[in-house]
Amino acid sequence: MPGAPVQPDGEGRPSLELRAAAACALADALRARARRALDIASDLRRERTERWLARYGRAIGGAVFVSRCAWCRRVREGQGDRWLAVAPPAMPAIDVQFTHGICPVCAAGLDAPEG
Repeated sequence: MPGAPVQPDGEGRPSLELRAAAACALADALRARARRALDIASDLRRERTERWLARYGRAIGGAVFVSRCAWCRRVREGQGDRWLAVAPPAMPAIDVQFTHGICPVCAAGLDAPEG
């Protein structure tokens, strides 16, 4: 009979309908937690990308430019003379342009006499 309370089975366990309802409620709670975890991960990726760009990039117009050594792939830190071996984070939604230069280490190797 629809709408009638469901009684435990003869062994004192909840009926199949009650167990199914509990399983559905648990699944809904787990889906909500998974969505929240994905939102947190997305926020962390965005913050990491923003910190990386603030440290290594230069904003010109609507784009961000990052200087990268054409030989060793090191990245220049801001406007300074430090070149670091760091990998850029995945930045699919940001317009990042990589400009190529040469770091002091690679430049010194090019000036060295061959012997």
